[in-house]
Amino acid sequence: MGADFAERLTNAFQCIFDKGYEHVIAIGSDCPALHASLIQKAFQAVSLHGAVLGPSKDGGVYLLGLSKHHFENIDFKSIDWKTGHVYHQLESVLPLAGGQFLLPVLSDIDNAKDLAEAIHHFVNHSLFNFIRGTLAAVTAAFFRSKQVPITVPLFSFGLKAPPVTI
Repeated sequence: MGADFAERLTNAFQCIFDKGYEHVIAIGSDCPALHASLIQKAFQAVSLHGAVLGPSKDGGVYLLGLSKHHFENIDFKSIDWKTGHVYHQLESVLPLAGGQFLLPVLSDIDNAKDLAEAIHHFVNHSLFNFIRGTLAAVTAAFFRSKQVPITVPLFSFGLKAPPVTI
C-alpha cells in the first residue's frame, strides 16, 4: 500500500524487516534473463555486502537487495523510480549506507520493442541451442546403439576442431 511506487516499495521492505528478517531482496517481474543462480548470488551478496543491485540496460534495476542497516539509511523518496536514473541514484546513495555488490547488467521489458528483442534472443539462442544439443545427443545415441561408427564434426557443437569418431 502507498501513494506512489517509492512509498509502496518502502512499505514492502519495512513489512518484511518488521517480521524479523535482516535482508530483503526485491525483484522485478519484467526481466526474463534473471535466473535462479543470480538470485542465489544476490542472497549471498546481500548477506556479505549489505546491498546488491542488478542493473538493467536502460538505467533501472531488475533486483534490489538490502540489509536492514542499508534500508534504514536510504530515503526511497529521493530516487526517481521508473526512470533511467534509478541505478545511478541508488549507486550514489548506497556507498553512504556501506557499499553494495553488483550483479551483471541484464535487459528488462518496458515496452513492445524490449519484448520483441527478448523473444528474438530466446528463439535464436536458448531454443536453438536446446534443439541442436538434443538432436546431436539423440543422433549419437542412435548410431551407438546400431554399432555404427559415426563421424561428427565438432563445429556442430559450437566448437572448432577436426572431426571426431564417436
